[in-house]
Amino acid sequence: MDILSLQTSRWILLPGTLCTSAVFDSFLDTLNVPTNLRHAKELSAPKVEDYQSFFKDDVSEGDIICGFSLGAIVAAHHANVVPSTTKMVLFGINPLPDDKTKASARYELQTDVNNLGGRLAMKNRLPNLCGLNPKKVRTRILNMAEKSSLNITAQTSLAISRPGAETALRSSHIPILALCGTNDDQVAPQLNAIVAKMAAKGQSSLLPSLGHYALLEDPEACANAVKNMMQKIKFL
Repeated sequence: MDILSLQTSRWILLPGTLCTSAVFDSFLDTLNVPTNLRHAKELSAPKVEDYQSFFKDDVSEGDIICGFSLGAIVAAHHANVVPSTTKMVLFGINPLPDDKTKASARYELQTDVNNLGGRLAMKNRLPNLCGLNPKKVRTRILNMAEKSSLNITAQTSLAISRPGAETALRSSHIPILALCGTNDDQVAPQLNAIVAKMAAKGQSSLLPSLGHYALLEDPEACANAVKNMMQKIKFL
């Protein structure tokens, strides 16, 4: 795939829990993707299957689907229903069913967001932030959390109830690129390689010294990694 197509394809964006599409902005700016080709899908429904009609009916040939964290998980669950010429770029994805031991913490976050708002609820829950300007990244995460707080109940249910994405990944024939920071303390980096093994046209790439919010921590490193992976697609 030539790099120009990254700038001329429509990007379907699925942000993560308490995130808005702003999580992708600097990354897409670095790739020179025009704003009119950026189309975000809000995670406001509580079940994985609630998004199937979107992926079947609203995703078009040649689109690039880009998901982050919970958004990447939702995308992976529908990798086998999208048009054959689409591509997926997934950051910080766990393709396995949710760890049941995390349920209580998820419900506690939901309660605090509903009572306090996203910014205050997330203030002391942020993961390890890497990159050159962690303070700036922190501010952007908290701003997104505040703006997206109305979706926390649906997103909590979505995270807890989701099955693993293995079936969809194994039956998919589109290129699927999985990326994860080596310092990600929310998603084990080795899960990245599992995605690549499950998907017939899967690739995985680790982002050195970056964390869960790699897209914000170093958008240039993320963009370069995606460009390198896209160039390998024709050999898969």
